[in-house]
Amino acid sequence: MKVFQRFNACLKKPNHENTHNFSPKLQITPAGLMLISFFILIVLGALLLLLPGMTIKPISIVDALFTSTSASCVTGLTVLGTGSDFTFLGQIVILSLMQIGGISILAFSTFFAAFFASSRIGVKQQHLLKDFFSTSTITDSISMLREIIIATFLIEIIGVISLYIYWNSTGLFANNSENIFYSVFHAVSAFTNAGLCLWDESFMHEAVAKSYFPQVVIMCLIVFGGMGFIFLHDMFSPKQIKERHIHKWRKLSPSTKIVLFTTLIIIVSGAIIFFLLEKNNSLKTHCNGFGDSVFASVFQIVTSRSAGFNSMDVGTFSVPALLLIMMVMFIGASPGSTGGGIKTSTAFVIVKSVAATIRGKNSIEFQKKTIPFEIVDKAYSIVLMSLLIIFISVFTFSIVEPQLPFLTSLFECVSSFSICGLSMGSTPELSDAGKIILIINMYIGRIGTLSIAFALARRIKQAKHQYPNTYFMVG
Repeated sequence: MKVFQRFNACLKKPNHENTHNFSPKLQITPAGLMLISFFILIVLGALLLLLPGMTIKPISIVDALFTSTSASCVTGLTVLGTGSDFTFLGQIVILSLMQIGGISILAFSTFFAAFFASSRIGVKQQHLLKDFFSTSTITDSISMLREIIIATFLIEIIGVISLYIYWNSTGLFANNSENIFYSVFHAVSAFTNAGLCLWDESFMHEAVAKSYFPQVVIMCLIVFGGMGFIFLHDMFSPKQIKERHIHKWRKLSPSTKIVLFTTLIIIVSGAIIFFLLEKNNSLKTHCNGFGDSVFASVFQIVTSRSAGFNSMDVGTFSVPALLLIMMVMFIGASPGSTGGGIKTSTAFVIVKSVAATIRGKNSIEFQKKTIPFEIVDKAYSIVLMSLLIIFISVFTFSIVEPQLPFLTSLFECVSSFSICGLSMGSTPELSDAGKIILIINMYIGRIGTLSIAFALARRIKQAKHQYPNTYFMVG
């Protein structure tokens, strides 16, 4: 009882030392707690998968840890067949890990906002929470958590019903319960951008390879999951729509416009380029006719952003197509979403910054708004740290897996860091050391480079003075 009284006293006490941490005793920041929570989720998932009855035959600790990390970090890379090597109970565990891992970052950030809203909070924590939400305020957090959960399950339920009705009409499954489970598993896997599939060949399986409707449903779920909750809230919330209808001057937020613009550009331009690169290669082999090739190109780009489903053998792609896929994976989904990558808004800011520098402009503008340089600095930091992590992972990966071609090693590392999950087919054959490198990549990619930096960085007191500017040549 005294412990709770002391804890409450610490929250009420207007002491700056206490307000800079989640707990004055534990000295854990929200980002640090997120790191620990994901680590615990991964370990618990691995322990569950090691239990008897979870797999057809016993698996190694590394394989269990890899599978748990891939599901928790919604990546989709596999060293074992999800449908063939795991029992129904094991698949339930994987499904649960995908669902928890898919929405936990949003749930964590909302929880922290709700917690700190009722207590005193430092400037650093406010800044961190705004980063989590990609918004300018942390108000109404409880309501936002409720909306996140409702929106997630509502979209997934629509996906489940759509898949169930279609597969029921085709007679694909022997019984109703199997149809329901396959529909639930793939709807959750698509919306969370996990990319795990109960068919070991993913959507190359003959049962779904030429079926347009389930692939359209999967693509819609991937896009909605990758857009982010903030986008869905601003775009489709009845309250927001009503306010825009009443107040004609109210428009979509800049963040929503950036997400919508960059997503459309990536999907449309990516699909066109992929089609042109592969029309006489993999598309000619896997597809029948022009329309089928266009559809496959769109599906490949949509899933490459962060999901990891594949309707074609990635190993058959040409080098330019693989480089295109890696660039799409590296950019990834949007902020506050279930997807990974550096995020679309980061890429947008970098492009705008480069364009402004080339034109000699002193400010970066978007629709009569100025983008603060602190956002630009953050975008460059994310890109540089991400490239550094990929370089280190490829370097170490090439040491422990010397038999793999460089392009294959690069592809696996980019895919794991971007939590996309596409593979050129080498993942199941990796050594334990290679699997551990990809596990670390998936973990860092899911948490985010900035969140890890915030969690591990030493607190530096802001100085009240500023040194004079210095100028030197760059480039």
